[in-house]
Amino acid sequence: MNQEHIQFQRIKEKVITLVSRVQSLESELNELKTENNQLHSKIEEQSEVLKSFQNQEKISKIVTGVSVEGEKTTELKLKINEYIKEIDKCISHLSE
Repeated sequence: MNQEHIQFQRIKEKVITLVSRVQSLESELNELKTENNQLHSKIEEQSEVLKSFQNQEKISKIVTGVSVEGEKTTELKLKINEYIKEIDKCISHLSE
C-alpha cells in the first residue's frame, strides 16, 4: 500500500507539472498569435505606403516627361500631388 501511495504521488506531481507546462505554452502561443497579427498589420500598412510612393514616383516621371515651361511643371506637380493625397484619403476611408 505504501509503495502504491508513493507511486501515486509521483504520478500526481508529474501531472501537475505537465498541466503547468501546458498552461505556460498556451499563454506563450496566445502572445505569439497576437504578435503575429500585429506584424501582419504592419506589413499591410507598409505595403500601402510603398504603393503610394510607387504611384507618386510614376506620376513624377509622367510630369517630368510632359514638356511644359518650368513654372507650369512645378504647378502641375503640386496639383498632381494634391490629387494623390485626396485619392489616398479616399482609399483609406474605403479600406476601413
